[in-house]
Amino acid sequence: MGGGWKPDLTSPGDFMSTLTNSVPLAEVLARRLDDIKTQGLSRQLRRIDTPQSRLIEFGGRELLNFSSNDYLGFADHPRVKEAAIRAVERFGAGSGASRLISGSLAPHHELEEALAAFKQTEAALTFSSGCAAAMGTIGALLRKDDDHFGSPGSCFRCRCGAA
Repeated sequence: MGGGWKPDLTSPGDFMSTLTNSVPLAEVLARRLDDIKTQGLSRQLRRIDTPQSRLIEFGGRELLNFSSNDYLGFADHPRVKEAAIRAVERFGAGSGASRLISGSLAPHHELEEALAAFKQTEAALTFSSGCAAAMGTIGALLRKDDDHFGSPGSCFRCRCGAA
């Protein structure tokens, strides 16, 4: 891998044109991954052996956790864990599929109704992550040829959702 071949695959158009120019997908992806590693941009999952908290155990060491989104400390709070256990006992460990496919569980509706009341708005819709919220809302609002903002990758995902 390597050599002098350095396509700019940061935008969806470049990626798609590379594929349509008869370069095998596996080769395009392998070279892109090699470029990412060479630039020191490769990421890996890190195993944490403790609950999310201000202190976590990583690689046998106790460390301060500056990377968490658990700003209020609810991830390991005893009352939240007890409520989660009760919810699992009543509703199971998962929905089975997306809410549109297999139905929407009562706790989802109750949460959205409470959020709408709190925000004094007609309705609320929750998503599993910020990325899912962006893709779900922006993709639903954009049409195929609309101008939009964001990174090339997010624009590509929005185009796919709006296509």
